[in-house]
Amino acid sequence: MNAQTPPATPGSAGIPAGDNALQLADIHLPAQPDWWPPAPGWWLLAALLLAALTHGVIRALRWRKRRRQQQMIDSTLAELRQQFARGETQAAIAGLNRLLRALALMHFPREETASLTGEQWLAFLDRGAQTHDFSQGPGRVLGEGPYQTHAPKDLDTDALLRLTRRWIDAVTRGEEPVKPLYDAPKRRRWRAA
Repeated sequence: MNAQTPPATPGSAGIPAGDNALQLADIHLPAQPDWWPPAPGWWLLAALLLAALTHGVIRALRWRKRRRQQQMIDSTLAELRQQFARGETQAAIAGLNRLLRALALMHFPREETASLTGEQWLAFLDRGAQTHDFSQGPGRVLGEGPYQTHAPKDLDTDALLRLTRRWIDAVTRGEEPVKPLYDAPKRRRWRAA
């Protein structure tokens, strides 16, 4: 007996013969999809990339602005240190007070900080640095010193500057707010008559 089976031919083993034979066409591949409009996944990816890029740019701008403000603070403190060294103590104390007030107005509500003077101002500074060195230590001069004609003879300027730096670091540590250090003068707009 032959182990091989004969090939199937039309009319045998269930394959129709003659006119009933299947007329199969060649396989046609579908057309390549157009590149536009993209699939929904690409739209989602583009939206996510745009959001990430926008977030990155905003953070970079805030970081740059904060760094510029920190440089302004550092240069102001260096200038005040030089004023103390030159013996311009009253001007330096007034400058320290202006710097602290500007930063307080940036980081705290204006209603709370704008009208503070004397002991209230010192208590506010103590709360910011979590210390008593403003009301009971070298920072006490900031309460009334700017309004006096002569600075105290026992003033420790290095301790005062360290205390000021500690308060600035404690207050400016957070993310918000990023406001100008000093208000820019408002420009008047002239209307045509």
